Amino acid sequence: MPATHVLAMPLSEASPDEGITGPPNDRLTQLLARIADEGLPIVLGAGLGGYPSYADQHDAGALLIVHSSGVLPTDLPDPARSFANGGLAAVASLVELGIPYAGPDELAFFDLHDWPESGAASYASLVEHLRALLRSGLRFESEHQIDDTQIKSARAAVRELQDLTAEIRDLAEVLSDDEPASKAVRETLAEISGTYRVVIAAIESFMRAGREIEEEGASAYNQLARGLLAKRIRSGRGHCTRIGVRYRRVGGLRDGIKDRLEPERLAVLDGRFEELASADGDLFSEMDRLGRALQEESRIVERLLLTGRIEQARQHVAIAAGRLAPLEEALESALGKFEDIEVDLGWAEPVPEEKEPVNVTYKTVNIAGTFVNSPVVVAESIEQSSIMVAQSAVPEELKSVLQELHKATAEMTSHLPEDEAALAGRDLEDLAKEATSDKPRPAFWRRAADGLLAAAKGVAEYGTPVVELVTKVAALLA
Repeated sequence: MPATHVLAMPLSEASPDEGITGPPNDRLTQLLARIADEGLPIVLGAGLGGYPSYADQHDAGALLIVHSSGVLPTDLPDPARSFANGGLAAVASLVELGIPYAGPDELAFFDLHDWPESGAASYASLVEHLRALLRSGLRFESEHQIDDTQIKSARAAVRELQDLTAEIRDLAEVLSDDEPASKAVRETLAEISGTYRVVIAAIESFMRAGREIEEEGASAYNQLARGLLAKRIRSGRGHCTRIGVRYRRVGGLRDGIKDRLEPERLAVLDGRFEELASADGDLFSEMDRLGRALQEESRIVERLLLTGRIEQARQHVAIAAGRLAPLEEALESALGKFEDIEVDLGWAEPVPEEKEPVNVTYKTVNIAGTFVNSPVVVAESIEQSSIMVAQSAVPEELKSVLQELHKATAEMTSHLPEDEAALAGRDLEDLAKEATSDKPRPAFWRRAADGLLAAAKGVAEYGTPVVELVTKVAALLA
């Protein structure tokens, strides 16, 4: 549900537990009535330190702290602290401070001490600030931001996935001559690697949007704030219960190994897969929680940008990046070890079933003399990226593979939802820029390549050429 109103919390001299004990003063009433006249729904809640109702908080798109007496505390009580952390809080002072405002950095401050007699500009800025927050449609959420505890839990889940991979590798070697059981092993390994790749791609999408703030402003985070990353992780991650079913079902993994392993080893595996089958809340679902956290972080950055707080938005992205770095490193390390196992086993990941057709608006683009249809949302960027490749000085073999990749990606994006097509186009552009640079940076082109591979997994035959061409580009760059 989108945001519906502004929540106002007066700052009073009453103790935090008491909140406002009497009727609001005349200037506060006048201010709130005037804001309502501007077409902004506003709800008067408890005083700062009090406890507004769940309904007042739940659909609020902004918090306005009205300072008319007392001193604004440095450490805000909840829920004001949560609103401020989310980029949703502002302070309007109806009294003259006498000294420069020194409240928490997250709060936008508006000096209305001489309003309504004068101070019209400051009042207009306040109204526009609140209007921008409500216009975004993003309402207050009190949880899901990235924190160190969450990253620690996600890293622990990655370590468990690595342990599981090692055990499944042992099964693969035992079942190398059993095609049906080997297929179940490959499917399980694909769930694990798909989880690695989709989470790495989601983190990179969040970081890439941060690098595009200067050019795109709030639009860089628009789709991410509305759940794109959470959706991609949720649809691309593995599931413990599915893995457990593959192990236990008739003709599944256990049936294939029960006569080939010692009873003690079989008992250990039984226990491990039984534990895993009921671990959705502790393992893969950690990645869902990360997706929701990335969504909330994107909401915060978008709010900051919509209200002109560009430097604060950059700082917020930088802080989130620092917290994400250990997890990103763990994921990339785990994926590298996983790929080594795939090479040792000589297996490719199974081709997924094709999704239902997606209705999109097309545009014809010219890629190295070949005309290809691509969604409007990404057509121009693919065409411009192709021109950049054509004008580059890279070896002809690499240039040819890159041009073929542009054609294949253009075709693939016509079978993706528009939001996913846009991300695939960005990944292609990033990969092409790195591949044609003087010194391609492995960390950057590999992330872009992984993003394209993650997109290709969802469109069956249309993604297969992309997978093959990305693999060729990676081999040439390596």
